[in-house]
Amino acid sequence: MRPGAVWAASRVAILAVACAAAPLGAEEPPRSAGALRARVVAADAGHGGKDLGVVISGVREKDISLALARMLREAAAEFPGFSVALTRDADEYLPLSSRVLKATSAGAQALLSFHVDERRGRGRTGVTLYAFGYNRLIPKALVRKDETPLPDPSRESIARSRQLAARLHAALREAGIPVGEIEYGGFRVLKGAMPSVLVELGNLRDPESAARAMDPKFQRRLCRALLQGVSAHLSSEK
Repeated sequence: MRPGAVWAASRVAILAVACAAAPLGAEEPPRSAGALRARVVAADAGHGGKDLGVVISGVREKDISLALARMLREAAAEFPGFSVALTRDADEYLPLSSRVLKATSAGAQALLSFHVDERRGRGRTGVTLYAFGYNRLIPKALVRKDETPLPDPSRESIARSRQLAARLHAALREAGIPVGEIEYGGFRVLKGAMPSVLVELGNLRDPESAARAMDPKFQRRLCRALLQGVSAHLSSEK
């Protein structure tokens, strides 16, 4: 995945329609649903508009990320007290800094930013979670010129984001979803005050991983597991 402005991927109309149509009621209700109060999760669909993200064989990252954000909002109906606010709900371009501001304005208590990867050779094929850190730097040449500078999050915010990533990681493993070790990057969208995690859905250069990333059933499982992880994290912060 290319950092900042140049990440990418997704299958346009077909994916969006398939995800919107996929029924959610056939699965068991989440165990933690009854204990929830009103919680707002920001779903950030990476890229959009002129920023296509990764494009491989007609599959565009911006479409996959939007489909997944909408799926998260739909899945939240199974979690009483949860609501999902999308930073974008259309094919539009948004600076990364404005995504953080939108999530803050919505009163989000957690932010999940959705992307897909493109790695050649024997790259990672499962889900990858990123919390804020400087293990992976953003080259200056790739920083968008229209971005508003954001300060790094506080130590407390970084710690909370890493705790959220750990909860998400545990929830994905429990759901049987392939997930690698938690990684860290200085991504601008992770600089909000709320716990924030970037979710890479898979590697579009790997046929099996790409097919999984575009499968509405897999996306539904992933979203429910992510909400379970967010629920566990927010409950621990009471």
